[in-house]
Amino acid sequence: MRRLEGTISALDAGSGKVVWQTTAATPAVTEPPKPPDLPSLVSPQLAWCEASGVLLFTRNDSTAAAYQGATGKQLWAQELSCKDPPNAYTSASPPIVLSDCLVTHAGEVVDLVTGERRARMWKGMNSQLRGCGRALGSPCLITVRDAHLSCYDLAGGGHLYFRGIRSGCTNNLIPAGGILSAPHAMRHCTCNYAVATSLALVNMPEASNWETGGHDPIVPP
Repeated sequence: MRRLEGTISALDAGSGKVVWQTTAATPAVTEPPKPPDLPSLVSPQLAWCEASGVLLFTRNDSTAAAYQGATGKQLWAQELSCKDPPNAYTSASPPIVLSDCLVTHAGEVVDLVTGERRARMWKGMNSQLRGCGRALGSPCLITVRDAHLSCYDLAGGGHLYFRGIRSGCTNNLIPAGGILSAPHAMRHCTCNYAVATSLALVNMPEASNWETGGHDPIVPP
């Protein structure tokens, strides 16, 4: 298969001198037919993880590689799917980079330093995620469309669904600044989703101590 090659260069921030260079090569891939208004492959993208000192390189819909940020040494390279579900209406999206791992749109988790594949974070209820869009990440939550709005709790490991609310074709469940917000994005949608609304949620740990119904508990005589 024909290979595509490019050069990654690291420059000293103060002087602009080249600290290291490396060649990044990936196989060319062919996507299935899709509507002409959707983008083709993932353009070459770099993501830097300061916590692990790793530079992640994504070139197309099935390839990623990681480099040691200080030296440019390649740590690993392997095929990782940037599409899920693998249909014509979902564009390839680069993985989410967290402090010690990356997460693909399919919920697959890969160690940033070793390339080792960990347990999958989530899986769509019908063997694959239902609907278009992509996953969005933060240090605490990853949000993804599985028919309804949904989010994955990185600390607790739970997959929470907001039933009856349709995500936009572009993920509109956005974790940022301590707020989980979802501006209304189902305009023109004819699907059977009952709740057409915008919402914003904040964490309230004290809510776990609230009594059901807001009444004082009944104490037997």
